[in-house]
Parts: sequence; structure tokens; C-alpha cells
Amino acid sequence: MDARTGRIACAEMLVRWSHPTKGILAPAAFLDTAADMGILKRIDEIVFSSLHGVMSRFDDARVDVPRVAVNVSAARLADPSFIHDIKSSGVDPARLTVEILESVYLDRMGDVVRWTIDELDELGVTVALDDFGTGHASVRALLAIRPAILKIDRHFIQPVVMDPSTRPLVASIICIGKGLSMRVVAEGVETEEHARIVGEMGCDYLQGFYFGRPMSESDLSVRLVETGGKFFSGVNWEPNREDTDKARRTV
Repeated sequence: MDARTGRIACAEMLVRWSHPTKGILAPAAFLDTAADMGILKRIDEIVFSSLHGVMSRFDDARVDVPRVAVNVSAARLADPSFIHDIKSSGVDPARLTVEILESVYLDRMGDVVRWTIDELDELGVTVALDDFGTGHASVRALLAIRPAILKIDRHFIQPVVMDPSTRPLVASIICIGKGLSMRVVAEGVETEEHARIVGEMGCDYLQGFYFGRPMSESDLSVRLVETGGKFFSGVNWEPNREDTDKARRTV
């Protein structure tokens, strides 16, 4: 959600497994097995092949979904056919965000991955660095990738309501991102207070259960029609001066 307006800015497309007896399973339940079986590429292909249809249905229904974001596995970043799959998907690159896990990037950086990231930039696809702060050599990752969007991991965001002493660290991360001309996303926004605090600290976008849990395409369409795409009132864009001053001293 756009922190200033409270309106939807992007929808993240998530992989789930519809298990015949266990119901809908999250990625943690099956992605490692899929990797061992060598079928992650096929899963990514299915996701990208469905992008155009999803966006077209939203557009035909006049439901405003400005952008869609997808997570990309390490193997796909190092696969030259990845760029071809994006081009053949039919989705407008200007409406696509590719999210790269910080740990994935640091472990897999090489000539092919560097070429892939450059090609994404050339196409006009937005590159986001996901779960920032959970991997190693985080600042090094930022300097090497130079993503357009920096997503702060939820483990840093969730304590800011109950423990004010954690806010200067979050403010420091925001300052780093802003200093590198990146837009900043706060993950793990679970309450209105979360939204207000990190919004006032300068986050551009907010993501989390406060706005809704993962849902089907049809349920999201209904929700967007009901809300008009506006999920909360928005926050004062002026950063919290005290937290920002502490962040600058820390940096």
C-alpha cells in the first residue's frame, strides 16, 4: 500500500500448493522438495505464464491493480531463459516487479545473474531486494544490485510498536535506502499503529496482514471493488524527526 494515500500500489503473486488431503500449503511446506526434484523452474514458468491472464482479468473488470510482484528463485536468476519467459508472458514490464531474496543474491551472484539483472533494468522491470537484513553483507548487496525497491524484513518492523528502542535501527535502514535513491517497503505491518509509525519514519510502501492475508485472485478482486483500492487513511509523509536524527547518528 502507498503509505501516503493508503491505496494499493502492488499485489504480490504467491505460490501455494493445493494438496489433495492437507489443503492449501505455503511454500515452506514444499519448495525444498521441489528444489530437490528439480522442478522449481517449472513452478516459475507456471507463475509467469499466468501473469498476463491475471492482469487482463483485473483490467477487464476495471479493478485497479497497478503492479504485480513475483519472487524469483536462485536457479531462475542464473537461467538465461528467465528473460525470455518474461518477454513471452505478455505482461507489461512496467507493471512487473521481480523480488530477489537477499540471501539468494549474495550466494549466487555471477556473470549470468549480473546479466539477468541488467536485462531486467533494460526491459523496464522493477527489481526489489526482499527480506532485507536477514542475510549477510546486506549493504554490499545493495551496492552491487542497486535495486529500485528495498523491502525491510518483517522481523525488524513488528517490534516497533511495543519496543520503541527498535525504531532507530529501522530508521537507519530507511536512511540507507533513501540515500541510495531506493523506495522502501515495510513488511510485516499488522496494525494501524505499525502503519502509522513506519509511514511517518519515511517508508514509501506498507505490506502486511493489517491490509489482508494472502487470498485468491477472485477474493482480491472483490476486496478491491469493496474498498475502491483504498485500504487505510494514509499517514503523514514527514518522517519522525527524533527517529530520523538517531538514524543519522547511527549511520
